[in-house]
Amino acid sequence: MMKKLAIICVCGLLLTACVQTTLIKAGKQRVDDIYTVSPATEWNQINGLPTNTWTQDGLGLQELSFFGLIGDGDSLFPLPAGNSKKMPNFRADMRADDVMELLASSLGVVGVQSIETKGLRPFTFSGKRGFQFNFNYVTSRGAELRGEAFGAVIADKLHLITYVGHPEYYYDKSRQEVVQMIRTLKL
Repeated sequence: MMKKLAIICVCGLLLTACVQTTLIKAGKQRVDDIYTVSPATEWNQINGLPTNTWTQDGLGLQELSFFGLIGDGDSLFPLPAGNSKKMPNFRADMRADDVMELLASSLGVVGVQSIETKGLRPFTFSGKRGFQFNFNYVTSRGAELRGEAFGAVIADKLHLITYVGHPEYYYDKSRQEVVQMIRTLKL
């Protein structure tokens, strides 16, 4: 298990070295002109990804992704090049359990394996009725990741934020800060 974690750490460091990042300082921050959050510590925004994604230790180790406003008929991710599968789309009438399935199905299309969702529960998202659930999956490279999703459908738009990390250390390292940041998020 330690060898696998070491390989993941090295891959994460190599990936981080190849991408452009922007430092997100602790304190009040705007995210995509949609949200205001207040991280307690510094994060790095990974530039050039389809979602606004932050990390502290590197991609594949832990990632906080803000999906922004997903409209009726929109997908969570762009379809990867050369992929012939159909990407599922959000519908404005989806319930929380439908969104949980949407995330799992979307991850499957982009190459994630062994997806498990669980623990759907209510969550107050910027003062609105929302939801929270947990998920686990295995990446196409064999890394096991643990995740948590927070969201709400507000004015027919899906607001979705996910936090994923390697379960050995990185997931727990920043989880409390992420939960606090999302609890105090403002639209």
